[in-house]
Amino acid sequence: MSEFHKTDKPIVHYVHANNNKNKIKLISLFTRDATVIDEGRFYKGIDAIKMWRKKMNSVHDITLEIVGKSKAGDGIMADILCTGNFPESPFITQHHFSLKNNLILYLKINRI
Repeated sequence: MSEFHKTDKPIVHYVHANNNKNKIKLISLFTRDATVIDEGRFYKGIDAIKMWRKKMNSVHDITLEIVGKSKAGDGIMADILCTGNFPESPFITQHHFSLKNNLILYLKINRI
């Protein structure tokens, strides 16, 4: 895994919360007005992000592993290996994070 700076800790915490199935911790990493874009769908605000995670957790058991990272304009691009109980497993996604006050303001997930 690439080394993360202190300011990148929300990304590391996001992966750990996902892998430990700690939905309360995971949701607490987002700003109240955060936006998530996953599989072309937009989720705006905490309530929408909670629904997104609930849906994801009910369908898939996904484990994440950071395998690379780079600076991406206004944020950080993390290459994340996704493994789980789905036919395409494993595959790598790019998670584009923008942070505000040490919380996730924006997250866009693209499969590569």
